[in-house]
Amino acid sequence: MNCDNAKRNLVASIANDFINGSMTITQNALEGLLHIIKICPNISQNEFFELLDEIKKAKPTMQALRNILEIIENKIVTNRSKTIERILFETIQDLQRAKEWTISKAMRFVLTNFRNRELSILTTSYSSTINKFLENLANLKKIQLWVFKSQFREFDYSNQTFKKALDLGMHSQVVEEAQLINYSSKIDFALSGADCISLGGGIVNGTPTLSMAQFCSRHKIPYFVIAESIKFGNDCIIEDGFDLIPMNLVSGIFTDGVFTQEQGIID
Repeated sequence: MNCDNAKRNLVASIANDFINGSMTITQNALEGLLHIIKICPNISQNEFFELLDEIKKAKPTMQALRNILEIIENKIVTNRSKTIERILFETIQDLQRAKEWTISKAMRFVLTNFRNRELSILTTSYSSTINKFLENLANLKKIQLWVFKSQFREFDYSNQTFKKALDLGMHSQVVEEAQLINYSSKIDFALSGADCISLGGGIVNGTPTLSMAQFCSRHKIPYFVIAESIKFGNDCIIEDGFDLIPMNLVSGIFTDGVFTQEQGIID
């Protein structure tokens, strides 16, 4: 495959990915860029920056992707002793470290504050970070996972989460909002990921996260957000299929300090 085709294919794969969460898409973008650097050793810095711009345009509202590409641009300009390949490799490592750190914070909090052997958890949308957190937690506790029905256009994200939970050996059930009232007294806490976090403006995540957060507020159920620091931004852009959740509906945010100074916030 020549360089031009490889670049077009990478941009198209990112633009057309409506299944994976933002961390997976960001990871795939970095690995795709690393592949292009290896097969296109003569690519110029200007050509590489043009490719980064095309990737940004492919997902203009995805905070994690936009932030990570801007970090890479800055590192290339300010760290002239490092190759682009080395910068990409180190950034991929940082991204993985951020995810592990974020999940570790959430795990410590839950294990400290929810000591019962069995946990009943409500979630919605789809997040690779949430999936990994649940996988780790399922090794230590028995989990009943309630998946708030989440469907946008023709894709059922709740079914995606439901199937993943079954693969991890959890008891799982997809529920409509009207059904949740029957289970509210059994739910220990709710959680979701986030596509963007603005401490002044709220949390952006896939629909129907706002409905879930409002339900939790009405029924005094703690609602936590697990999201890496790369998702923080001054302004979050909300597109079709996403909700803005006010901070007053969020019981706590678990994050890391890899890319920003933000640490885990627990009210």
